[in-house]
Amino acid sequence: MARGLRVWHRRVAWSALALLPVMIVSALYMAQVMQSNPLMPPFLPPLLAFIDIPSVACLVVLVTLALLNVRRPAAHRRYMVAPVSASSPTHCRLCSSSPCTH
Repeated sequence: MARGLRVWHRRVAWSALALLPVMIVSALYMAQVMQSNPLMPPFLPPLLAFIDIPSVACLVVLVTLALLNVRRPAAHRRYMVAPVSASSPTHCRLCSSSPCTH
């Protein structure tokens, strides 16, 4: 830890680990709900499942790798930042009314 905020870092880590199962279960539940939604066009549910399910698996893999690399700060940092940086363009498009400029 560069700034010595180890206690804060561990609190955030335990909070994130507590939320991870909730995120996984809710994402898989939403994928199931989308599959059984009769109002969606028939081609859309398989495409959304093709995106959602591998994304959840990737999140689990990256968090697992980050936890396995706690003693290697550079690798730990990269594994923890990867899910956020991969989803940031998506969040930007969904949450803003103007196009993203990076």
